[in-house]
Amino acid sequence: NIIAHASFIGVDHPGRAYLALTNAYRHDGVFNELVAPEIKALAPPRLLERARVLAAMMRVVYLLTAAMPGIMPRLKWESRANGVLALVLPASLSDLYGERPAGRLAQLARVTNR
Repeated sequence: NIIAHASFIGVDHPGRAYLALTNAYRHDGVFNELVAPEIKALAPPRLLERARVLAAMMRVVYLLTAAMPGIMPRLKWESRANGVLALVLPASLSDLYGERPAGRLAQLARVTNR
C-alpha cells in the first residue's frame, strides 16, 4: 500500500505495480497467487514475470547476506554454458550456504526455468 500511494515522480501505474509486486513476492513468496490481485491487474505479464524473478533473487541474496554490508558484492551470478544460472560464493562465505539458501535457489530456478 505504501508503494501504491507514494509520490514517485516518473513512475507510471505499471511501474508502481512492478515495485509493489516485487516487494510483496519478496515477503510473501514468489508462488503466492493470492498476492494483491488488484495490483496484478495493473501490470502487463512481462512485468509480473520480472517482479517474480527479482523477488526470487532478493529472497536468495537476503538469506546469504542477512542485510550485512559488504557481503553482496562478494556474491557472483554466473550464466553457465548449459543455461544454468549459478550463484558463486567465495570460500570465505561457504558456511553461509545450507538448506534454506538451497531451497531459495530452487525457487529461483523454478521461476526462471533454469
